[in-house]
Amino acid sequence: MRISSIKKTAKSRLSGNWGKAILTLVVFGVLQGLIYMLLNGPVNYHYTGSIFLDLDQQDLVPGGIQTVIEIITAILNTLLGYGLLVYFLKLIRDEEKSISDIFFYFKSGHQFIRGIIVGFLVTLFTVLWTLLLIIPGIIKSIAYSQVGYILKDYPEMNALDAITLSRRMMDGYKWKFFLLGLSFIGWGLLVVITFGLALFYVAPYFYTSQAQFYAVVKEAYEAKNETI
Repeated sequence: MRISSIKKTAKSRLSGNWGKAILTLVVFGVLQGLIYMLLNGPVNYHYTGSIFLDLDQQDLVPGGIQTVIEIITAILNTLLGYGLLVYFLKLIRDEEKSISDIFFYFKSGHQFIRGIIVGFLVTLFTVLWTLLLIIPGIIKSIAYSQVGYILKDYPEMNALDAITLSRRMMDGYKWKFFLLGLSFIGWGLLVVITFGLALFYVAPYFYTSQAQFYAVVKEAYEAKNETI
């Protein structure tokens, strides 16, 4: 597996798809902002008279209420994030795709619950490993990194099996995945220098490269004829 080959293929897949990919990411970002506003705004206003909180006002909102809001926000953002991966997975496969793919895990109760359980377990396992040591936590987060794509490809697979499959697929590829992310550091600096404008190029490129990485890893895993 060559990182340069993955990124080159990702660019070719984006040919003719840049505009829609950018729009999908913009919609994704707007949805995240709306979730924050709709969940936090009314509560903040009720307790402080302001939608946005200053540092001095943060203690005015009861901790229990804030915790509930954060949990709901995390759930919704996780499901939207998995939906975004569905879009880019379809993109690299040249399948019919639309912005509505972002809501993939809101379209059926089964997939909605499944996405929540997987997101919760991935977070729980990663946090537990991180409590032991930072490095094992990072390694495990990389091992679980393919679960969002696996949810789409194996719609009936239960949560634990999806996590296990991600971990097995990533055996021998965790360093490559780390290097793929590392290869975008320069692009990240460009985003900062251009005050975020370069993000319209970098974000689609990054997500498509991630999806292409999954396609390569999945093909390699299936070639071994292994099962969970």
